[in-house]
Amino acid sequence: KIEELLKNMDFRFIRIDCEDEAIFILSVAAKNVSSLSVKLLINNKGDFEFKFYIARNVPEKKRMDIIEECNHLHNNYHYITLSLDESGTVCATYDFPIFGEEDGFGELVLCMLDFCAEIADECVPYIMETLRGEEAGEAEQPHIKRNPFQTEGGEPS
Repeated sequence: KIEELLKNMDFRFIRIDCEDEAIFILSVAAKNVSSLSVKLLINNKGDFEFKFYIARNVPEKKRMDIIEECNHLHNNYHYITLSLDESGTVCATYDFPIFGEEDGFGELVLCMLDFCAEIADECVPYIMETLRGEEAGEAEQPHIKRNPFQTEGGEPS
């Protein structure tokens, strides 16, 4: 149902099936970056997870600052969890179970996708400002990728 709805709404996506879950990789429109890359995971128990990628390749020296900023943002933005993983990627995650009539799953998932993307997008400027820190005068930091689908050198693919 989700795949059918994504196709009907003209989303470009990749579907990967792994054992007991389907993974959809797509991009959504955003105000603070050109787009947010999203991974939607759906398991056969009806659990859904959105993972929005805000920044990748966070330098080691900035990781504690980013963790502190993520913790600070949790006080201001509810529903999503911001984190920095071991690879240096800042993610905004939202998990939720789906129950009720199967016919309404798709619309509910897309509504939550839009809602959570808006919250994740609002966090982008704070994360990017923290990454820039004392180097705020520089226009870009090419080693920091804003989404996982960018090619090496920081240029969108």
